[in-house]
Amino acid sequence: MLVHYKNKAKKICGLTLQFNVGSFSEPKGYEGYMHVAEHFMFVATKSFTHNSLQINIEKNFESLQADTGRDFIKINCIFHINNFDEVINILQEMIYNWECPKENFTEEKEIIIDEARDFYFYQENKIFLKIVKQLEIINNKTPIGKVTDLKKITYKDVSKIKRFWNKQINNASTHAIAIGGSLEKKHLNKISNIFNVTSIQQKNNKNLLTGYMTKSDFTTVWFKGYQNEEFKSLLYRIYYFRWFDNYFNEINFNPHTVLDFWFCSVYSSSLTKQEIKNIADDIFLKPISKKEFDFAKKVLVEYLDKIIDSSDIIESLNFINNQYIVGNIKTTSIKPFELTKKYKSVKYKEFKDFINKLT
Repeated sequence: MLVHYKNKAKKICGLTLQFNVGSFSEPKGYEGYMHVAEHFMFVATKSFTHNSLQINIEKNFESLQADTGRDFIKINCIFHINNFDEVINILQEMIYNWECPKENFTEEKEIIIDEARDFYFYQENKIFLKIVKQLEIINNKTPIGKVTDLKKITYKDVSKIKRFWNKQINNASTHAIAIGGSLEKKHLNKISNIFNVTSIQQKNNKNLLTGYMTKSDFTTVWFKGYQNEEFKSLLYRIYYFRWFDNYFNEINFNPHTVLDFWFCSVYSSSLTKQEIKNIADDIFLKPISKKEFDFAKKVLVEYLDKIIDSSDIIESLNFINNQYIVGNIKTTSIKPFELTKKYKSVKYKEFKDFINKLT
């Protein structure tokens, strides 16, 4: 699916390409390959040497970044409309024709390993992996590969990595989000044709599966499915306000999304299990008043008004991705008032009914 939003920018454009495949698709013996290949995209291509690729990226892009997740490869970029054709050509080369010359391999491998080490350094990622393992919703993989697996990769594996990458990318469903008032139908058609943008598989509409879990050092509430996205967005903000107003200095609070699960957790290195649970109960289980609902709704609507016409195109791309792609809203164009109107229409009684189903 290709979603186009005509914002107020006349010349600057944004583009997200998301291939719905990631580290979760890696079989044994291929661990970390998707993240490695994502890095190799930036090294060289069939048509660009390492130096010429860096020069052309700097010349044609305002920004260009890529991320590997458990179930996606995402590329975000910002560029001037005058550079559109060259931008698309460079992206096509990077995605489908990347190369990693031997002289660049060792340095890039060290960068990838350092990035993997950094992932394990942060406490929130350690907790995140524990939650994933306890919920048993997916295998206990990191999205960027384990250091031990990455160290085993040699230059002889590059061709194997490339074959695996090409197979995964070519078979993956793909969606794109384009932002820019100057983007025309011819631009959108070119994006669709070159990157094989297809309709993504719609998730089922079953009721949300929820749960509440306490372990020795963290407590988590989770939701399965992306239905009723407006309710979940409000609920998350209410949780966040409760944490910020009362427990900001005592515990950490982290929301996460994995595949079709969304969950929040609280944890602390200085509190006992019971103390953490008491705080979590206060955040997650205390009845939600109409005052809390009205405040969260007001903040969310104001945020939407700001984000839709934000000058931060990357932030807008990510937000639209969550609402229109992850949220399974069937549309190919976005009007600024639609999201605000959607959230303004949510009633407290409807929200309470949603919460009652969760508990």
